[in-house]
Amino acid sequence: MHLSGGRRRSPPTTPTMLVLSRNCRGLGTKKKFRALRRIVRKSHPEIIFLSETKISPNFLTPILSSLEFHNHHIVAPINTAGGLCLAWKLGVNIEIVSGNATFINAIVFLDPSSTPWMLSAIYGPPYKQSKSEFWNSLRQITEAFARPWLAIGDFNEVIASSEKRGGRDLASSSSGGLLKILASSDPIIPPNLEELILPSVSAEDNLMLCSIPKDQEIKLALNQLGSYKAPGPDGMTGLFYKTYWDTIKQEVRASVKSFFISGHILREQNHTNIALIPKIESPTSVNHYRPISLCNMSYKIISTILASRLKSILHKLISPLQAAFVSERLISDNSILVQEIWHTMRHKKGKNGLMAIKLDMEKAYDKMECPFFVMVLKNYGFDQRWGASTGRSFVTFPLHLGIRNS
Repeated sequence: MHLSGGRRRSPPTTPTMLVLSRNCRGLGTKKKFRALRRIVRKSHPEIIFLSETKISPNFLTPILSSLEFHNHHIVAPINTAGGLCLAWKLGVNIEIVSGNATFINAIVFLDPSSTPWMLSAIYGPPYKQSKSEFWNSLRQITEAFARPWLAIGDFNEVIASSEKRGGRDLASSSSGGLLKILASSDPIIPPNLEELILPSVSAEDNLMLCSIPKDQEIKLALNQLGSYKAPGPDGMTGLFYKTYWDTIKQEVRASVKSFFISGHILREQNHTNIALIPKIESPTSVNHYRPISLCNMSYKIISTILASRLKSILHKLISPLQAAFVSERLISDNSILVQEIWHTMRHKKGKNGLMAIKLDMEKAYDKMECPFFVMVLKNYGFDQRWGASTGRSFVTFPLHLGIRNS
């Protein structure tokens, strides 16, 4: 979790840190422990906050040690109710400021060069008579510490009527403490969520991506292109380049290397023809045509080198669960998985049910703004030269449209 929220203070700098918060609703059974262990192994957090542990510190400490959280601050439950725990791994520097049955406050030091930040691990009181004191205490924290602040946990607070079912109406049953403290602390809501993209590209990867291609790499990229593909504005096919390579290779190599040295490409070199091929007889709408981009051969060689280099690190960027638009993966694999899950749900017996949510998410994958594209590359850790050069390669080109009637 990248640090955010709290007062409008200087934003924290890298490195980032993963923080996990979970309401256990009791951690005394093997089932609950296995569920927690599964989540920890999947997300690899450096800090974990557990609320409603409902077990004594003597039982909780071995559980934390088995999860490799050897440092911790535990607030014991009252009989079998409540119980808080803030735990962190070796190498994480945390100073506990205060703690009680509703929250644990700590200062986190990422490294000597970055700003320390306040972490409030919260389990809000469920009873109305205790909420006013709780929110006042939390407000005092925001006023006392002029540093970045992250509040996590279960606030036991209802903001909108749609979040509750049954009981008294929101107006008479909620003090609105969360809304008040958010308004008083001048929170920052980022317009974009780009900070959720964690760096995945290493310095070695960037060195490979931005290096000047050797002659063999340029020739290999040419050989990967089809010999008889329709030509672009230059009128040259792959067959021409391959046949007369000994004659033109010096000029082609200089052109390709110039792009990787300067990060710029000539506007004429990036000129593209768009051929609209009808998908049906007698087309009457733009949707009835299939667009095909016809690029210059010199641009194709550059883009092939870029794509081949990027392909070698895609496994670091693309989730293993994504099936569509990825080489050697089929979207039908996910369809089969959904059918199996649906079959299980239909034939499941017992009191505990299952729920499936169908999401209709539309993505205009063929429409993208260059600043957004460059921003995503930057947050993934791509070198600025790579983001700028690839961005220019698809935004600086003039287009000519051609419609084929049959």
